[in-house]
Amino acid sequence: LGMRCNDKTFVSAVYSKCMNGNTRFGADRKQQSHGKFTIRHYAGVVEYSTDGFMEKNKDEIPMETSELLSQSTCAFVRDIAQVISAKTGSQKESKSSISRVSVGKQFSGQLQKLR
Repeated sequence: LGMRCNDKTFVSAVYSKCMNGNTRFGADRKQQSHGKFTIRHYAGVVEYSTDGFMEKNKDEIPMETSELLSQSTCAFVRDIAQVISAKTGSQKESKSSISRVSVGKQFSGQLQKLR
């Protein structure tokens, strides 16, 4: 989904990846028109709304944390900081923080595993 993802593109991707052949996933026309879907869990059916989903699930590592990691005396921790920095190299225009794997991406991955 990438950096241009918003609630609408996210739910569209969820529908296209999960609608066909997934018995745990569902979204009727009314739900789809409102950006909603259901997951059939072992304990019952749960409805999810994607309204504000991307903004609510945007996780960021504060720039200060990244700087602290990169200045560590432990080589392993410095290596982690370097990996984080390399993965977010194109996102450095934000001076206050760098991005990492968000809850939204984790949730998307979990939805794929349900297939």
